[in-house]
Amino acid sequence: MDPHGGIPGEAQPRTETIAELFRSAGIRCQVYDSLVRARWEKLVWNVPFNGLGVAARANTEQVLGDEELLEWARGLMQEVLVVAAAADGVTVPPDYPDKMVANSRTMGPYRSSMQIDYEEGRALEVEAILGEPVRRARRAGVPAPRLQALYAAVRALDRAQR
Repeated sequence: MDPHGGIPGEAQPRTETIAELFRSAGIRCQVYDSLVRARWEKLVWNVPFNGLGVAARANTEQVLGDEELLEWARGLMQEVLVVAAAADGVTVPPDYPDKMVANSRTMGPYRSSMQIDYEEGRALEVEAILGEPVRRARRAGVPAPRLQALYAAVRALDRAQR
């Protein structure tokens, strides 16, 4: 997989120009030099909060307020970092999970998109958010027991609901 989203090297000037058009229209926009890294960074938050939102039926405030769920979430975040490095050579700063937890504390009782989809009986993005990181961990020979357990649980809940 190309770590630059199909374009070798850093983001091109035209990319920043396009982003500026979005910003001038009031749309938040960020340019990344590596879309693969951006995806893994997003998964650091999405894996635990989307997954636990369904498996534990817990919003962000509930995950952060429960010692066991918070420990599971932090463990999941660390596993995502290990898989990112092994599978795609992506290194995310080790304090990134702490930043994600701190940011999440400002959200209040936020329900993730996967939690909302589950509660409303819609199909879940279980393969994209949980399944693909599990498959990448397996291919890279990296153990990810928390991630595998969460994937199995959420996949089973998704299948049972449909």
